[in-house]
Amino acid sequence: FVTGEKGEIFRTSNAGSLWTKLPSNTQLKIKGIHIFLPEVPYIAGEKGLIGRTFTSGNDWQILDKTNTIEDLNDISAFDLQTAFAVGNKGQISWSNNGLDWENIPSGTTENINFATRLDGNTALVVGDNGIILKTSDKARTWRKIETGFQQNLRSVDFFDAQYGFAVVVS
Repeated sequence: FVTGEKGEIFRTSNAGSLWTKLPSNTQLKIKGIHIFLPEVPYIAGEKGLIGRTFTSGNDWQILDKTNTIEDLNDISAFDLQTAFAVGNKGQISWSNNGLDWENIPSGTTENINFATRLDGNTALVVGDNGIILKTSDKARTWRKIETGFQQNLRSVDFFDAQYGFAVVVS
């Protein structure tokens, strides 16, 4: 899946040789996508947008219980039950069923730009002014990791629990 401006979603099923445009039921900018299973991706985006599908993207349900109007920049999950989305002004949204979302204190007002899951309980998120937050309880609580960096961090990923990279945008 690839997402973009004005609710655009494209899907490939042949390693990227051909892409099909899918209806998303929104005109809002989609900023993040997480594929729980091939038929169950979730999207996150501007103005608190969270959407999901159970048909590999052929029809999307835009959720109305996200409890935020902040732009959501990324979405991730620990399993088919527990998911979280991150966004502007330190927004962290959490769900235990994928339908109802609650706000979780992040301890920051910096924009959070990207999330990556390390294992079944642990995740890291990165954001503006060098913010890095870590959870070890499926995104229920977060702690700040002090780095001394002031750069805006745009994304992060790990090979395993020890080795990872973060992308800086100036």
